[in-house]
Amino acid sequence: MNRSSYRFAVFFDTHYCLERTLELVPGCAETSDIPRYQWMARCLFPRMLEELRTHRPHLCVCTGDICEGGAHASPGVLERELREVIGHFEQAGLPMVNARGTHEPGGVYAAAALPAFSRALGRKLERNWFHFDTPAGRFAVIEYLTLAPGNEQATWLEDACLSIPADTPLFLAAHAPIANFARPLFSHRPMQTVLASLFARRRPTIFFCGHTHNQALSWHRVGDGGFAQVKGSSVGFPGVRPEPLSTRHVLLLEEADTCFFGVPEDQAPGYWIFDAEPGRLVGSWYGTGRGRLARVHFALDGKSPPEILEAPVFGSPELLAADLPLVRTATLEMFTYGLENDDLACRLNGVPLGRLPAGGGFAARRFLPLPKAAVRTLSTRNELWLGSPTTSAMFAGGARIAAITYDGRTLASRIPPVLFAAGRFVEALRAACPARSERIQPVDPRGFSMELPLA
Repeated sequence: MNRSSYRFAVFFDTHYCLERTLELVPGCAETSDIPRYQWMARCLFPRMLEELRTHRPHLCVCTGDICEGGAHASPGVLERELREVIGHFEQAGLPMVNARGTHEPGGVYAAAALPAFSRALGRKLERNWFHFDTPAGRFAVIEYLTLAPGNEQATWLEDACLSIPADTPLFLAAHAPIANFARPLFSHRPMQTVLASLFARRRPTIFFCGHTHNQALSWHRVGDGGFAQVKGSSVGFPGVRPEPLSTRHVLLLEEADTCFFGVPEDQAPGYWIFDAEPGRLVGSWYGTGRGRLARVHFALDGKSPPEILEAPVFGSPELLAADLPLVRTATLEMFTYGLENDDLACRLNGVPLGRLPAGGGFAARRFLPLPKAAVRTLSTRNELWLGSPTTSAMFAGGARIAAITYDGRTLASRIPPVLFAAGRFVEALRAACPARSERIQPVDPRGFSMELPLA
């Protein structure tokens, strides 16, 4: 880092989690986040904190859900959780601010968090949303759940973005993405409405966000230019082999937009380090415990997309028909949304697999082990049938067969290129990305089929 440069770090959902009253029975991490986050608080968070310290940034920015908050907490745990995670940064000598997300407890957030952020910035903060200037440019930190057209925060944000010269780099940090192309409907429409109107007049250099727990660097066209969106996650399992985002998700990108790279949920948890010099901004994506994964030059003119200086290298071994004799075990993996009961029955090539656990948030962890009878039916063409007698509105996607072979390889089939939707979700998904409406396939939730082919 040159003496004239300004270095800042951006990290994302950490979900720092203390003890809960939830009974941690074996295997409960499939449907509960708590055991996952407790493991990450013990084994992943300290390592990320130490890595950030070695980079010596002038400032760290978190895009929200810095603590878990929420359910199953004993009295006093929520505030202690928030104060403790912020305290770790102060003890490490890392000035830090946070864009309040979904999980930070509202009643104690301002009292517990703003004094530390004020110390980091050297001035007193009065609200959960604020802006500040650095040698790298202006930063605006948004509280996404309270941002709505015409309200106080929207007025503040407009002034913060429009009151600086056009050539000043502008960085926005919010919890939810404005361009949510890889976890449908998992954003916040009032915030998106405010930002779309604002970006038509003043595009940010980079919009930082998290929330979806999958990660992506993307470019989004606005008028004669555009802006970069850096969406990340600091939670996950560093030992999981990273795969391209498209191996798990149907990408609902607008026609003029670009996704340069990304990974699905739980993979390559990490952070970004940015070095800003006059007229130049370079960002590096790091996986905690993995080192640098990518290096990117970000244009400051508001017109040019990012330039990839070092591209990440992912593995995505595909399950082929030739591998089938070597398959030892296999599972069906998929995403679902809108299921309130554990009654989505599944059959693969006519063999009953059981019922998928209910999933409200298009979570990546829904899976069913394939019985030997189903494994023996695998071929170049495989039919997956799904049906629920009680669900009228739902959608599903990202279905694939994942297998471990006798020679130790982990392989997976390609996902279908569409999302399967029923009820109100058909129009909701089409409205979220009109340019990709052909990727939304209406189905009858009482019973529908999809093909899972092998090459």
